[in-house]
Amino acid sequence: MHPLLQRQLKRYYAGDDVPDEMRRLLDAIDQAYRQNDQDRELLERSLEISSTELNERYEGLTWVSTGNAASNASMLAINEAMGFRVHR
Repeated sequence: MHPLLQRQLKRYYAGDDVPDEMRRLLDAIDQAYRQNDQDRELLERSLEISSTELNERYEGLTWVSTGNAASNASMLAINEAMGFRVHR
């Protein structure tokens, strides 16, 4: 049984005193928790791979052209805080 579901049941039921009529529901909840964990792990791995690929692709990049308008002060401030500078 999924550890989170075990903790939740322990909080509301003493030991194995969960009513039998709830077993099917608990099995479905357990499966949903496990599927959620698998989905999260897949997403985390995908993000890790994408991040690595982007870092490799843009390693050594010296400049980037953006379409930030001079009137977009908030975005320009973020770019400046990140170390980007206006190049004309």
